[in-house]
Amino acid sequence: MGFFIMRIFFGKHYGKDTSEVDSGYLLFIIEKLESADYSLIQSCKAELFSRLKLDWQPPTPETQQIETLKAKLQKSQAEVAFLFDVIGMSTICKGNPYIIDGYLHNRKYMYEVFKQIKEANQQN
Repeated sequence: MGFFIMRIFFGKHYGKDTSEVDSGYLLFIIEKLESADYSLIQSCKAELFSRLKLDWQPPTPETQQIETLKAKLQKSQAEVAFLFDVIGMSTICKGNPYIIDGYLHNRKYMYEVFKQIKEANQQN
């Protein structure tokens, strides 16, 4: 297995190799750091593998493609759910295209209106 070390260029471990960073920070990079690029995540996984002697292999192109497709599917599902909510709101605003366009461009506002409608229905 090819094992590679990368330097970290952010945070409290700036300039250190992944081999010099504690395991907890490597897990943070893998699981929580949204700005971490793919190669840094793979380097962190490889380093943890070497420390823990896990049966881990770098992903093959097929598994990379599957992960990419899973992420795209989740994003698409969220978009479909949002559009379903917009359709529901179009019924409430009687199809007014200006109001619907406003909801399409301001999700936060639309969900605030949803919340207000739910609260009003619960009081009745």
